[in-house]
Amino acid sequence: KAVVSTQSTGGEIHGSCLPEAQRSEWSARVATAVIVRYHSAISEILISLRKTEDSLAMLKRGRKNTTVTTAPSTTSDEDKIRCQLRLDVTALGDKLAEMGVSLGDDYSNLLNLVSQTKR
Repeated sequence: KAVVSTQSTGGEIHGSCLPEAQRSEWSARVATAVIVRYHSAISEILISLRKTEDSLAMLKRGRKNTTVTTAPSTTSDEDKIRCQLRLDVTALGDKLAEMGVSLGDDYSNLLNLVSQTKR
């Protein structure tokens, strides 16, 4: 959020110094760079979540012989993280659209990544 907010403030402060076409081009470049890096970071987080879930599932299978009563299924921490990632990506898209940056294929790919995170 800070990168997007900083960029929008910079545009407001220096907006009169730059032609509109230049401002739009720079905004699009910055947005694309942020989206690409965000995609990379989220991919790593999701891979880590899957590995953690797999490890926990293996531990649970190993303990099947022990009879333990478990509470009814609730939202896991992993599901909460996935939900927060979806909210963050949606907020990023809203902020970029508010700034007048067109959301292209990179953003669509990012949104798809967080939308289909449930195994």
